[in-house]
Amino acid sequence: MFAIIGLLVVIGCVAGGYIMAHGNFSVLWQPAEFVIILGAAIGTFLVASPMKVIKLTMKGFPAPSRPRRQARTNTSNCCAPSTTC
Repeated sequence: MFAIIGLLVVIGCVAGGYIMAHGNFSVLWQPAEFVIILGAAIGTFLVASPMKVIKLTMKGFPAPSRPRRQARTNTSNCCAPSTTC
């Protein structure tokens, strides 16, 4: 969750600063550049990592989009008025 908030803060600050400097947003949108950078990053990861790490990464990739499992604890008396046991 903090990673998403952090990314939004970074993007917001960069965009806000760019607007304050009277920048043109169409200059920032370069799809070919994104393809080049993403391809280089993925290719480098595949070349530099052993197969075990690649498989573990692919296995854990959808984890941030899944809801977290709550630990099952006995909380039935946590909000009850205090009683003597």
